[in-house]
Amino acid sequence: MQFIYKLILLSLLIGNTCQGQNLDNWMGQYHGRLKITNFNGTESYHNMFLNVEQISDSSYQWQIMYNSDSTKDIRNYILKKQAVTTTSLSMNKTRFCWI
Repeated sequence: MQFIYKLILLSLLIGNTCQGQNLDNWMGQYHGRLKITNFNGTESYHNMFLNVEQISDSSYQWQIMYNSDSTKDIRNYILKKQAVTTTSLSMNKTRFCWI
């Protein structure tokens, strides 16, 4: 257990590893069939949809929908581009990240 705590602490000390991505290539609607297997080996299947849409120059809507025979779960997210400045070894670095 202490190993996990040390690993988390080390990752926090290393710094912000934010990597910006260009979401223009992701825009659109996607769908497929999601297979979930639990620890007993029981399988369940769900229809899954992803919709990525640009709202403004610096934000996108990221919507995930899971649909099974009895339930429907919609999860809406807004991804915003934000400048992040990090300081390490007397050097300032600014990069853009999706938050």
